[in-house]
Amino acid sequence: MEVILLLYVREEDYGRRLLRFLLGKKNSFLHPELVTDERMLWNRAGTQTQRIVVLTDREMAVKEEKREIIYLSAQRSDEWKSVYQYQKAESLYRELIAKLGIEEKKPHEPLSDSAAHSGGIWFLFSTDGIGLTAAAVMAAQYLALQGNCLYVNLTEFPVWFGETLCEKPDFQLAGAGELLFISEDREFIRREKEMRKALGKAYLLPPFHHYKDLLDSTKEDWQQMFHRLRSDCGYDSIVVELGCLTEHTLDLLSLGDKILLFNQKGILGDIRFHVWEQYCRMEKREELLRQIHRCAIPDEWQEWETMMLDESWEEMTENKQFMSKIEAILYQEQEEEEDVYCLEGFEGET
Repeated sequence: MEVILLLYVREEDYGRRLLRFLLGKKNSFLHPELVTDERMLWNRAGTQTQRIVVLTDREMAVKEEKREIIYLSAQRSDEWKSVYQYQKAESLYRELIAKLGIEEKKPHEPLSDSAAHSGGIWFLFSTDGIGLTAAAVMAAQYLALQGNCLYVNLTEFPVWFGETLCEKPDFQLAGAGELLFISEDREFIRREKEMRKALGKAYLLPPFHHYKDLLDSTKEDWQQMFHRLRSDCGYDSIVVELGCLTEHTLDLLSLGDKILLFNQKGILGDIRFHVWEQYCRMEKREELLRQIHRCAIPDEWQEWETMMLDESWEEMTENKQFMSKIEAILYQEQEEEEDVYCLEGFEGET
C-alpha cells in the first residue's frame, strides 16, 4: 500500500536533507513531502483518501489523535510508532519502512543483463549546461548498441545538425520542427526516414530552425510525436537533450521514462539543485523529484568532446571500457545523500 509521508520537524534544514534522502531511495510505495507549517500540515493530512502518515519530532503533534503519526524520537524505543532519529540515514530508512509496513523497492537487474535496458524516453538536462551535449550523444551511442536509438536536441544552442560537426551548419535542414507538427499525418514514417541523420550508431533529428518554434510546442505535440517514433518508426530509445527552463519544461519531463539531471559538484551545484527542487514544489510537481536521477557532471566530458572530433564512432562504441563508463552513468543508483543523522545536542540549538 502506498503511503504519503509528511515530514514535520523542528529544523527545516534537517527536514530537507531527510526529504532528499528518502526521495533518492525511489521507493514506489513511499511518497515523502516536507511540511513546515502546522496549519498546512493538518490541512494536507486531510486532503486525500490515500494513507497519510506524519513523521515528526514535535511532541505536540504526537498528541493529535485523529491522524496516523510516527514520532521521530531522540531516544531508542521499542514503541511501534517511534523511529530513532540519531542514526545513519540508511538505518533510519529501513526502520521507517518497517514501521510503515511497506515494501522496499526491488534492486536493479545487473548492468550486464540486457533485460535491464528496456529503452524508453530518456531526458538529459543540466542546471549548469557543462558537458551535457557530450553526455547525451555518448548516451545515445550506448543505447544504440541495445536497440534503435534516436537523439533529439531541444537546447537553445544545438551543435549536431548532421552526421558530422560543421562550424557553419545548414540551418534549413528539415527535422524535429517539421516532424513535430505532422505527428498525425500518414506520411510521418516516410518523412522521418528522410529527415533523420546518422549519428554514429544512433540517429538524430536536425534541430529546430528557430528557437520560437521550440517555445510554441506543447506537451501534447511531443507526446504524440514520441509515441509515433517508438510505435511506428521502431525506436527502442529516444535521448532528448533539454536546455534551460521554459514554460513547457516540466510538462516535457513528465513524458520521460528516465530523467537524468547533470549537476556540478560542490556548493554551487548543490544550490542550483535546491533551486530546481523549489521550482518543482512551486509548480506542485513533486512526482518529478521522485523520478529524477541526479548525476555529477562527468569529469571526462572535455575528453569526450575531443573523442567526438578525433575518433570514429566505431572505435568509441567498440571500446568496452569506455562504454561501461557510459553504462554506469545511465544505470547507476542514485548517489546516496549525506547522512541525515543529527549530532548530539542538536535539539538544544536555536
